[in-house]
Amino acid sequence: MSLAGALWFAVQDDLFSNGLCNNTSSPSISISNTTQNRQSSISEPISASETPSVLDELDDRFISQSLHLNRQCLRFIVDFIQARLKKDVFAPSNNPTSAEANILATLAYYAQGSLPSKITDRLAIDQTAAVEAVKTITKLLSDMSPDFITFPNSYNDRMGAAQAFKNLSGIPHVVGVLGYLHVKVSPPLGEELMYLNTLGYHSVMMQVIFDVDGNLLSLEQCCPGGTPEHT
Repeated sequence: MSLAGALWFAVQDDLFSNGLCNNTSSPSISISNTTQNRQSSISEPISASETPSVLDELDDRFISQSLHLNRQCLRFIVDFIQARLKKDVFAPSNNPTSAEANILATLAYYAQGSLPSKITDRLAIDQTAAVEAVKTITKLLSDMSPDFITFPNSYNDRMGAAQAFKNLSGIPHVVGVLGYLHVKVSPPLGEELMYLNTLGYHSVMMQVIFDVDGNLLSLEQCCPGGTPEHT
């Protein structure tokens, strides 16, 4: 689950970099059109426009402190995920606001690293159900990540990326910049030391590649957090 959470942050980085989260004119329409064929196996989407909005009831202070994203970006994310959820995932009693509340709880978990009761109480959802929602939505986001995180496959795309780097730095033949990040995890029993990183917590290392504009091209699990960074 933690790894998929990292994928979600990567997706959001890609969305911000492309300006999708700042577009107030229904950005989810263009995205959903490009991924329609990939989502054919998911039936009966929830229509966010026909239901009252949980997000609209939240004040700016709560959003800033608990979710760490602006309201426009949250609206895009909620609508985008909600359109891809089966109707009965969180709403067995035909109450679609339950889906929106669980999506927001999941985003709060990504931002906070936990789900304190003050957040679930504010969203009016059960704590246990919210934890299960995190697992469900994380799996959905992980499955959707290839729609947003893509390495340039064609020769022309790679040459275009390399030219952008050359224009910026004068260095030729560079498609992407390689880096890494630590994602906090619960280590396997008996292997705690292997996953203990130099920052003092257990993690796995993720390899990331960015283009010149900061868009994610690749995100891969690398190794346990205790692995020396020079290896």
